[in-house]
Amino acid sequence: MGIERILIVLDDAWTELGFAAIGLPYGDAHKGCKVLLTSRDSDVCNRMGSQQIIAVPILTAEESEELFREMVGESFNDPDLRSIAKDVVEECGGLPIAIVTVGKALEKKTKHEWDDALNQLRNSTPVNIPGVNDKVYSSIKWSYDRLESDEAKSCLLLCCIFPEDYDIPIEYLVRYGWGGGYFSNSFTLEDTRNRVHSLVDQLQRRFLLIDSSKRETTKMHDIVRDVAISIASRDPHGFLIRSNAENKGWSNLATYDHYTTISLVGELEIQDGLKCPKLELLQTMEGHFSEGSMDNICKAMKELKVLALVGMEMEDLGSSRSLGLLENLRTLCLDESNFDDMSTDVIGSLENLEILSFRGCDSMRELPREIGRLKQLRLLDTTDCKKLKVIPHGIFSSLCRLEELYMLGSFKKWEIGRGREDKGMASISEVMSLSHHLKVLSINIPSVIHLFPKDIVLKSPTIRFAICFGTWGRQFSEMSTYAFKNCLEIGESDARELESQAVRLLLKKSKKLYLYNVKNLSFLTDQEVFQDLNDLRLEICPNTKYLANGISTIQLPDNFLTNLRFLKLGSCGVLKYVFSLSAARNLVQLRKLDIGGCDQMEEIVSKQGREHEEEADMISFHKLTKLFLWGLESLVGFFQANKLYSNQEETTARVEHQSAGIFEKAIFPSKCISWFPSLEEVQLKRVKFEGVLFDLKIHRVMDGQTTPIFPQLPRELLNLEEVTISGCPHMETIVRITEENEEEATKYMISFPKLNTFKLKDLPRLTSLCPEDFTFLWSSTKNMHVERCEKLKTLGAVIPQRKKLENKSEKDSTSHDFSTSPTRPSNWCPAGCGCTPYSRPNAHRSIEILPRPINLEVTPTNLEDSNDDDNLENLVVHNCASLEVIFQLKGPKHEDSSHTVEAFHKLRFLQLYTLPSLTRVWETGSSQQMFTGSSFENLKSLEIHRCNQLKYLFSSSIVKLLVSVEDIRVYNCEQMEEIVAAEEETAEIITLPKVKSIKLLRLPKLKYFCGEAYTLKLPSLELLSVISVQELRPFDPKHVDTHNPRLQVKTAFRQEWTGTSMPH
Repeated sequence: MGIERILIVLDDAWTELGFAAIGLPYGDAHKGCKVLLTSRDSDVCNRMGSQQIIAVPILTAEESEELFREMVGESFNDPDLRSIAKDVVEECGGLPIAIVTVGKALEKKTKHEWDDALNQLRNSTPVNIPGVNDKVYSSIKWSYDRLESDEAKSCLLLCCIFPEDYDIPIEYLVRYGWGGGYFSNSFTLEDTRNRVHSLVDQLQRRFLLIDSSKRETTKMHDIVRDVAISIASRDPHGFLIRSNAENKGWSNLATYDHYTTISLVGELEIQDGLKCPKLELLQTMEGHFSEGSMDNICKAMKELKVLALVGMEMEDLGSSRSLGLLENLRTLCLDESNFDDMSTDVIGSLENLEILSFRGCDSMRELPREIGRLKQLRLLDTTDCKKLKVIPHGIFSSLCRLEELYMLGSFKKWEIGRGREDKGMASISEVMSLSHHLKVLSINIPSVIHLFPKDIVLKSPTIRFAICFGTWGRQFSEMSTYAFKNCLEIGESDARELESQAVRLLLKKSKKLYLYNVKNLSFLTDQEVFQDLNDLRLEICPNTKYLANGISTIQLPDNFLTNLRFLKLGSCGVLKYVFSLSAARNLVQLRKLDIGGCDQMEEIVSKQGREHEEEADMISFHKLTKLFLWGLESLVGFFQANKLYSNQEETTARVEHQSAGIFEKAIFPSKCISWFPSLEEVQLKRVKFEGVLFDLKIHRVMDGQTTPIFPQLPRELLNLEEVTISGCPHMETIVRITEENEEEATKYMISFPKLNTFKLKDLPRLTSLCPEDFTFLWSSTKNMHVERCEKLKTLGAVIPQRKKLENKSEKDSTSHDFSTSPTRPSNWCPAGCGCTPYSRPNAHRSIEILPRPINLEVTPTNLEDSNDDDNLENLVVHNCASLEVIFQLKGPKHEDSSHTVEAFHKLRFLQLYTLPSLTRVWETGSSQQMFTGSSFENLKSLEIHRCNQLKYLFSSSIVKLLVSVEDIRVYNCEQMEEIVAAEEETAEIITLPKVKSIKLLRLPKLKYFCGEAYTLKLPSLELLSVISVQELRPFDPKHVDTHNPRLQVKTAFRQEWTGTSMPH
């Protein structure tokens, strides 16, 4: 089906845009296309013909004060500062960016500083910056003035030379700052890098910079950037910053005498005669130099210290010999630019050059031999120069001051051994000869054989490195950045090569290790070489039997893998377990565990040799947040708890315990549930496992006598946010509950209160999520996806939390307030039908057990109070053959109750596919009058496909709640007879105010849209598509009322409706 509705967002428009010029349909060219425009200038909106302009109001006084309070923290509570705070907030004019920047700058400051801030804000001089409010300018300028150091100010102003909304590489700030001499107390590039990262963190805390989603980058709010440009453009800074649209006229100006920094984006034509006698930094980006421009730059800017030509097309750079005129140049950055091979004489004449970067230069084929003449060079970067094939021997050994060398993704044709001095390629030995002064090394090495035992590798004790042996590279994403920890990757190798002296030295220093297709590797050494490892990944190591050697006979060192934070094992075919009990005890820092494709793996943690099972009580993965298990065909559980029997006792004991259910399989048996107090995400995929996911043992909270009141579950899974289970053909239930006293069992609900995403897919034997006496509660869940679970009968419930319950502190989490009685509430009902369920406050963030009814529905509910904890936003259910009802909505037990119900008020998207037993989407019984207008108030899209027992879509009471529905699609439902089913014979008007599209396809028994007693109003309807619905009858349009002149009616395979007739 084609796209019929499109929303295009044009954010932060400064000038009028011609729709045709940018390829957007306009007017009647595309009726389904809408454009949302944001701008700081309302005139722009008017000139572009906006149908409606919505002004974003400033914050109210109360909102401003609350935001300011958040920014200044505890200082707001100081009585001496409260009166000043009100005046400072007033000076910020209700503008969030002003409040945030001023508030952060005043955090933990003295009264004198607060008084001074108020005075400065009141007496600031307005500056005319288009689109920037005077109060915003004065606030940001004041915050800039209060930065603790000139270095912080220089760092901020450097950020404004990059384009708007740009992800600013922090490494550029390092290299530009070093070349410009901004950081006087940093004696090495590594010192400067640490300093710049510290300054960026400081500026982000002040909200003068903001965090970026990309590694090692930062961003600048466009308004902060405008203010920074205004500051930087004045003396003594002398910045000139032009975007592509503003570069016109550059060639017509003969002199730029006072500028020290110029940044230009786009096409450039620089004519002869230009004069920039004070210019120290020139950055050009994403453009093209016309012929002769490079020569004109060099003649006009002889004082340049930093030249950055980023993403430029420069055919004449290689032939230009004027580059040698830049005698003071310290940083030359040609990243991602295309140029002819550089003249060797020219590059060698830059005697003061300290930073030279060719990162991502596809045209770079040979490293000029004359680079060896750059005796001051401290950094050389050829990262991702994929066509670099030639590096003459002798270049590296001549760079006597080189501190940092970055070559990942570029040159690989190293000479074996020490190479030939007269001719040939550079060798690894030549690089390693620099190691006594090298601080950072990033490099590809084809094979371990390029290193020899006699080579002295990495002499410097503080060196950082990222080294890839073999054809694979950069498994660790941070290797593409510049603040990486020591990373080592070894692929397509043999275990014997790992025993070489050179490799062992690298292993000992590594923080991150990736081994790929290493043959004959039966185990990792248990010696000290792995004591600092943070990240370990093994993939396709077919001979690996153990993670550590000699577990059953040799005591592991106390520091073995104690710093490990991430472990990934993939396709290690003969590995049967990952950790012994003693090894698992060391993993106190483990955050993520990813195990997959290991066909013979039976356990993740296993009792080995003489280990005692009591050692399991000392294990805690208390920092583990993510656990992924996939493709483990032999898995019997994370840990098999019962291995205490001798051979003589084992058979009898196992038979006895199996009869009691002790040996029923579970991925997480009750023995190890306590190991995971911080677990947030679990993924279980393609595991042929005959058991459950969680085996929970509960005990009952007593009332001080003998009556069991509340079954309390372990709280270790309180942080679980995402669960994904797919491709497990034998799994029948997710959670198993074992109670100490089953005779006292009552029907309860199980709640994971922080569960945000819940996905079940391809589980053909799954019948329920928990035992028959329990129901799975998912009030916090926002996204639920269920697909191809043919036997699943119920998904659980959404139950509101009683607002009358007292929210106790964490330390009181084991106590219970039943409001009316020390033993039980007055409306307590063991069966949980028509009574108020008990729920501990969500502040405890624990697993909850609540009374529930038993039905064949997705959501058996007992809703009496407004449910703020019901967070479900997206519900997708596919191919579940046993489901009969989606929303089972029950009101209060007593008909005269004054309570009303808010049900699923955050639900936005509902998709139901191939549910052959589904008879009702909504079932309300006799309590439909108790549901408020906010129930389902945000539902926007409803899709029903192949639900062949469904006879109607809505009841008349439910349709009144669907005030936000925009899109209704019903396809291939063989028994569907009407869309809105009548509940009463009295005439009634029903309105779906926002429905824009209704599509009906292959509904052979559909006769009516709604009953004759009703008038259905569809004021926003734009599209009605009816295809292969032969029985749907035309009728008098007075029963369906739509006033939209843009309504399109599409029909096929039935008589055409004529005039204004609509389907009935």
